[in-house]
Amino acid sequence: MEPQLAARAEDVGDHPIRVVLADDSPQARRAIETTIARSPLFDVVGTAATGEEAIELVDRLRPDLVVLDVRMPGIGGIEATRRIARRRPGTVVVLVSALEKDELPSVVDTCGVAAVITKSTFSAPRLSTVWRNHAGTS
Repeated sequence: MEPQLAARAEDVGDHPIRVVLADDSPQARRAIETTIARSPLFDVVGTAATGEEAIELVDRLRPDLVVLDVRMPGIGGIEATRRIARRRPGTVVVLVSALEKDELPSVVDTCGVAAVITKSTFSAPRLSTVWRNHAGTS
């Protein structure tokens, strides 16, 4: 384990940060899940292909962190974030997108999201930084 990750693992206590992940692309979902799983900080406890499924998993599993694709069929990540923020205000939500943040609708800033990370720059250290900056502040 690299020293930075070891120090961060101590910050979360005795258990890893529980994560629910939603992306309609099975390939993207697997890639993000694999990236998250490489860090001892995180434990992916559920995956979903739609915003509706993600909301159901959040209600049932009560994760610490949710990673949602912005664009999914049905309820996309932005609307799912709004609903999760209302139902579980302590849950940190991160949106991922193939687009840059300035290419997304301005409503992203008001939906309750902690951060937007492009899929091309998504990494466990970036997710860890978002977690440290937003855990306990929602």
